[in-house]
This record gives sequence, structure tokens and C-alpha cells, in this order.
Amino acid sequence: IGGATKEVIREVTLEAFQGGGSPIQQARKIKDSIGLTKKQRRAVENFRAQLELQTNLPDGRSMQPVTNRRLLGRDKRIAAQQIAQGGMSQPQRDAWVERYHKRLIDLRAETIARTETARASAAGQQNLWNQATEQGLLDPTKTKRIWIFTPDELVRESHAQIPQLNPGGVGLNEFFTTGFGP
Repeated sequence: IGGATKEVIREVTLEAFQGGGSPIQQARKIKDSIGLTKKQRRAVENFRAQLELQTNLPDGRSMQPVTNRRLLGRDKRIAAQQIAQGGMSQPQRDAWVERYHKRLIDLRAETIARTETARASAAGQQNLWNQATEQGLLDPTKTKRIWIFTPDELVRESHAQIPQLNPGGVGLNEFFTTGFGP
């Protein structure tokens, strides 16, 4: 992420903490300032190539319908029907690719918003603990942090294992043990 994009993300995150705002609301503001990663750009180009191959068969053979995992439910059925009925025109393919591109931008903006919200929240919490320690309100030798995660489809397996790797928690200024190191 470039410097200007980082500044936008910082501003949006700060606004959310000051005025209240969910990561989804932040993502809407962020997505106008970001582009795709190299991997996502390749995915869009691969998707375009997949549509070209599946709609331009010279001998009329049928191919498998679009199986890209980002096209779910109704969209996947519609694409498969269009391909089965003789393919898609160039404007239809362009529309599908643009739709996929937009979904990836939305996904990236939401990921950035969630990550930066969590990062800012954790930094604020750490600051609070440091101030409480300085004021004698917390004894850092007796206070522990524990790793909490939401067990849903968004949690990484490596993150879900951290509580088991740190069963008694860690000190206020200690790192959690992970499968990748501290």
C-alpha cells in the first residue's frame, strides 16, 4: 500500500474510533482509494481467460461451467447457463470480469478495514494498560493477557491455535507464542 493510501486508511480508522463506525462502513470509504494486489490482478486476468476459453470453443463442444469460487449461487448458475447456450458476447464477458474485479476490491477494502480496526483497538488497549501500570493501578507481574478469537469462517487456523499455545496467557508486554514464533 502506498503512502497516500495508508493516510486514507489512517484517517478512516481514526474517524471510526472517534465517531463510531463499523469495519463495513470503513470498507466503503477505503475501497475508493485502493487497487488490487498483484495476486488479485492475476486472478481477474485468469478469470477473463477462463471466460474466453469457455465461450469461444471452435467446434461447439461444451466445457465445464465457470467454477471460480468468487462466483457463488445464482451468479454461477447464470454464467453456466450463458456458456451452455452458446457462450457470452464480449460485452457480457467484460461485465462479468468487471463484477469480479469489484468484488475483489470490496473484499480487499473490508479486509483492510477489519485489520486496521483490530490493530488500532489493540494499540489503544496496550496504551491503556501501560498508563494503568504507570499509575500503579495494574501490577504487570500479576496481570495476564489472553488471546480471544471469534470461531467463524474468517478466523485463520494459525490464530485459532494461539490460546492452546498460551494456556496461562502472557504478561502485559510479552509476545504470544504462535506456530510461526513470537
